[in-house]
Amino acid sequence: MSALPSTPELSANVVSIDEYVAELRTFPAEAFSQVPRICDFQRRLLVRPDTLKPYLLWDAQHYTRNLIDQTPLYELRV
Repeated sequence: MSALPSTPELSANVVSIDEYVAELRTFPAEAFSQVPRICDFQRRLLVRPDTLKPYLLWDAQHYTRNLIDQTPLYELRV
């Protein structure tokens, strides 16, 4: 994985996947019908690649989608 740029404004927005999920879970249900609001969240926070390691599983025989988090409102996969 490549390193993330280290500009001051970008580093302030780089979080672990756990922090990302915790903030995503604070959104009320109606936010998930407001695409621009969720897109803004996704642009504002970047996930540190090293925190995704537990979810980066590969199976050469099958297509994989690895679940990070799931609620009645969304599924977050890598």
